[in-house]
Formats: sequence, structure tokens, C-alpha cells
Amino acid sequence: DLPPELVAHLEQQPTARVLRGPGSSYHYLGFNLADPVTGDLRLRRAVAHGIDREALIRYLLGGAARPAGSVLPPGHYAAAELPEYRHDPALAQRLLAEAGMEHPSLTYRTSTDPLRLRIATALQAQLAAVGIRVRVQSTEWGSFFDAVRGGRFQMYLLAWVGVTQPDVLRQVFHSASVPPAGANRGRFADPTVDALLDAATGAEPARQTALYQDAQRRIHAKLPYVPLWYEDNVAAVRAGVRGYALRPDGAWDALDRTDPPDARHPH
Repeated sequence: DLPPELVAHLEQQPTARVLRGPGSSYHYLGFNLADPVTGDLRLRRAVAHGIDREALIRYLLGGAARPAGSVLPPGHYAAAELPEYRHDPALAQRLLAEAGMEHPSLTYRTSTDPLRLRIATALQAQLAAVGIRVRVQSTEWGSFFDAVRGGRFQMYLLAWVGVTQPDVLRQVFHSASVPPAGANRGRFADPTVDALLDAATGAEPARQTALYQDAQRRIHAKLPYVPLWYEDNVAAVRAGVRGYALRPDGAWDALDRTDPPDARHPH
């Protein structure tokens, strides 16, 4: 969690070395599908097309991210190729008109983290440009996450970190996984997705991979999440430290193979 401005500063310091690498942490906008406004697929699609992810990545994250598609990152054996929800303000406005929603209002929950607040403000401005009013409601982390788990939201931003197994799809998107039974915080319920995930349980490997990929395509079309980006991993390493390497999932395993600076040259 190094702010981009701190990373830029560290890159100029002779006593530090900054490492960068592609990450698998999946950042997304989540919706409450039990809400009459955010439960409308046309509204969610309008939000997806109203967001300029490339601008957010460039100006708020210092370019240190890649646009995302699924919670399973590119390169994962079960990841599906998914179409992009491109930035298209005209299409977003047409979708709102089709839904009969003139200037809908949404409440966006976030934490008090400064970067998350900057992202919230930028999203608020981008969605205002297509006619969606967004009220940002920021609280300290505990209250924010409690509200998300309890379904007391319309829209929020969070991330899945360190995902390695495809059964995360069941935990997040199966209708039987509503908290406290799982992490389906948006109350997403789709019989086709349920059937695909049920069939994947215990299936032989090739069949299981195909089922998980079909489930991702269906989830992507139904948009319980708007995928945002996979954030890069960044590490600041003291000069002289040897052997530390970044992992896509952000794990610290490489510390076991890292040598400290030579004690004779502590600076």
C-alpha cells in the first residue's frame, strides 16, 4: 500500500531500490442487486460504460495497474477471455434512457483511505458526466466493511487479493454464498451461474476449467461487479538487499530467500 507519490520519491533515493511487477489483486465496483436501482442491469452497464478506467489508472495510480476482466487474472489456467466494457458515455446515456432513469442517484461507500477517496471523487465526476449522481459516503474501515458484509450499500469498491484457486467464484457469486455463508455480498443470484459452479465441483480437470470459464462469461454479462484493474505490486527494498522477488499475488515468500545488506556496509 505505497502511495504513488511515495513510490516516485523512493525511486529518486540512492538508499532504496524500487521493484515493480504485474499483480493479481482484482479491484472492482460491487453492487447491491437487491436494490431496485442497482439491481437493474441497464444501470450497471451504464456505470461500466461511464467509467474511464484508463484515465483512473494513468492519473491516480501512476500507470501501475492493468485493466481487469475477471477475479481470475490473465495467465490463470481457468481465466476466461472476456470482452471489455469500454468507456462509452453515449452508450451509458442510452442505457439510462432505456431504463427510464433520468439522473439516477447512487450512494457509493468507501473507506477513509486517501487514495480510495481520490478514486471515489474521480468516479463521481466521471459518472456525473453521463447523468448519474453519486453521493460518496466514507467511514473508517471497520464500519465500511461491516456495511458491505451486511448488504447496506448500493455501490462500493474493494479488491480480492491473492486469489489462486478458481473455487473463489463459488464463494463470491453462488446464490448460496450470501454472508455469513460466503462472500456474495451483492446478493447476486443467477440459476445458470449456480448450475455451472455446482457442476464444476468435483468435475475432472479439463471439464472443470471449461465450466469455470463459462461461469465467468455469464457473470461478466450480468455485471454483479464492474471490473476495474489488477494493481501492480511495488516493493521498496533497502539498497544492498539481495534476492527479493515480487510475486503476482503479493505473497512474502521471497523473504525466505532474501539476504540482508552486508553488515560491514550498513548504509
